[in-house]
Amino acid sequence: MKNKLVKLLVAAVFATVTLVVLSISSLAVSLNEGYYYICPSDDISYAIDVCGGSGAEMTYTQLYKRSYNNPAQIFEIKKLSNGWYTIKSKGSGLCLNVEGGSNNNGTRLWMYRDDGTAACHFKFEDCGNGNYRIINRIGNKVIDLDNNRRFNGSRIHMWQSHYGASAKWKFVPHIVDGGVYELEFRNTGVGLNVQFRPQNGIGNIVQDRLNGEDNERWVARYNSRYDAFYFTPLYRSDAALNALYGSAATKGRQVIIHPSNINDTASLWRMEYLNGYVRFRNVAASSLYIDVDSGRTAAGTRINLWTSSAYNQSFTLKLVYDIGVWPVGGNGGTDKNNWPRYSNGSYHSGTDISAPVGTPVLASHSGVVERVKDLGGSSYGKYIIIKSTVKGKTVYIYYAHLNSFAVSVNQTVCAGQQIGTVGSTGNSTGPHLHYEVRNSNMDYGSLSKPTLNPYDYITRR
Repeated sequence: MKNKLVKLLVAAVFATVTLVVLSISSLAVSLNEGYYYICPSDDISYAIDVCGGSGAEMTYTQLYKRSYNNPAQIFEIKKLSNGWYTIKSKGSGLCLNVEGGSNNNGTRLWMYRDDGTAACHFKFEDCGNGNYRIINRIGNKVIDLDNNRRFNGSRIHMWQSHYGASAKWKFVPHIVDGGVYELEFRNTGVGLNVQFRPQNGIGNIVQDRLNGEDNERWVARYNSRYDAFYFTPLYRSDAALNALYGSAATKGRQVIIHPSNINDTASLWRMEYLNGYVRFRNVAASSLYIDVDSGRTAAGTRINLWTSSAYNQSFTLKLVYDIGVWPVGGNGGTDKNNWPRYSNGSYHSGTDISAPVGTPVLASHSGVVERVKDLGGSSYGKYIIIKSTVKGKTVYIYYAHLNSFAVSVNQTVCAGQQIGTVGSTGNSTGPHLHYEVRNSNMDYGSLSKPTLNPYDYITRR
């Protein structure tokens, strides 16, 4: 009798555990792989952050004010063959992991190598309105904000399954400033297209089959003032995806291409992640989104403005390649356009961008810092080399004559991240950035065999 009761008890426990696992599994949803900020559901001005931006294992996570291009706040969501996901820091390459693999409430969330254990495996549960619970494979504990606090340094830990505000998160897509994207509707192979390439820059946006043409590829540029993006067609930079033309935006009005500038709020769009896709909400008309008329995929389908509607506003942003962030901050400096010759006709391995001493120097492309060196009063003076992959090719980008450094060797940097400041060190006649691009087997070069054209990597100004 006793053995029978034990067997029944074991069977009941097994059934309960199975039911819990099945319930979690049935609620789990798929997320599109990519790079995201993970933000509290009710305040995306904060994000999960690797303490101090450290690349060391066992570094704890915290909540911190979200800042664009901060690699300590950008995480890659990657799906595994077993259906679970890893959440990997773009800055360090380490994964979100439950401290010590513990199943206890209050266990801290830290960074650790991808060791293949359950401690770094997560699933996502849709809570509606673009909010998700992030569930760990160990005991189905959820990532939770300690006491639902909102301040820099708030603890992130694991807690038993619940649906409170502290356990709900939004995934804000990380868009590469200067990246070239296709704006595809629901993974259908069709996307936003400039109809007929209008010569005056004013025209309609429709849906059409994506064939790799430059009127269906969009350059994304970040506006920090509005925390929003400005999209120009690849074939021309003086016109943008626009919600307003001639009168105030209204529901049903067609989205157009129109001459614009990066501070025009009618041409600025905020990204929202919902049901596995991205939506575009206009800054000037904040209740209106880019919407595919009736959700159709036929060529020529109108693209309208509409109020919130999940299905017709679901897009996938596909990064085609990164054409590069302008490498000088502030007002951008003055581009001398002097590659591969100086004005006297002699060889010049890069291009010079004049700017005041101390102006921020930005990484034009994401990559890994190969060299940080000071040659004193000769040659490049203080310079940095970053190894990047652009359009499928490995290149080495030089930033020279710097006044100061803001990165170190082997550090991973994001496009647009500050790496130093403009100076006049080395063989220099005045404050400027020397920007140069080489491939892996090229030296300083010559007129007959120059370095790579820098304007293949940044847009000429």
